[in-house]
Amino acid sequence: MYSMNQRGYRGGQRRGQGGSYRGRNMGGRRGGYTSQRSNIPENENEFVIKHRKAFEEGCPEFEYPRVIGSYSVDTDRNFGLDKSQLKFFDRKFLPEDEEMKVELDLKKGFDKDKSYDGSPNDIFENLLQWVISNSTDLLSEEKSRLAVDFICPRGLLGNIMKSLYFQRTSWTLHVIM
Repeated sequence: MYSMNQRGYRGGQRRGQGGSYRGRNMGGRRGGYTSQRSNIPENENEFVIKHRKAFEEGCPEFEYPRVIGSYSVDTDRNFGLDKSQLKFFDRKFLPEDEEMKVELDLKKGFDKDKSYDGSPNDIFENLLQWVISNSTDLLSEEKSRLAVDFICPRGLLGNIMKSLYFQRTSWTLHVIM
């Protein structure tokens, strides 16, 4: 564990030196005091930053997110409170006991595709339109706020959490409170 504070660098327990001071000439860094408690922030202006090696073991398993609703946007960018544009592969079309030769042509149907000409804000406008349309179902018992912590497009939270394990992944968060 590593944490930064106003007094300088403070490292976590490493190689059995927990709780000891190692000066500059003995392999320590400026402020080289280490402690088992270094992963606990001392005040509200301090937070813990883990070294990237802490994430090299692989992604932890997360619970499957709960879907609380759906909406569709058709090719003309019309919003709908349904699953009419949801496409999926049905296993009933697969032969059960024989092999199937599959040829994938990624260009097939591409000429009929309508490119997206809107802005990224359109996606969030659709999401907010769904929230407004379903606000009575989403309210908590207090009726002053929503009963959910996060509302986001499918897979977004998983991608954010997994990005810690992929060093070349970057992301930007926009928060509305």
